Amino acid sequence: MNVFGGLLADPDKRFKAGTGRFLRRLEFRDIEEVDDVVVLEFLSQAFVRLPYFKENWHKLRMESLC
Repeated sequence: MNVFGGLLADPDKRFKAGTGRFLRRLEFRDIEEVDDVVVLEFLSQAFVRLPYFKENWHKLRMESLC
């Protein structure tokens, strides 16, 4: 699952760092490791934050390059 995780709350530090400021991922080795509640929470956050990300991604990207 790759999303703009840098903008999402992750108090339990479940995301693995990606190659950029925004890219974060959840990693699972097998289906038994998937926690539906955690995945759905991140998806809910992502849907809420999507309009902000769409409107500001150019600015956010430029700030991350500085």
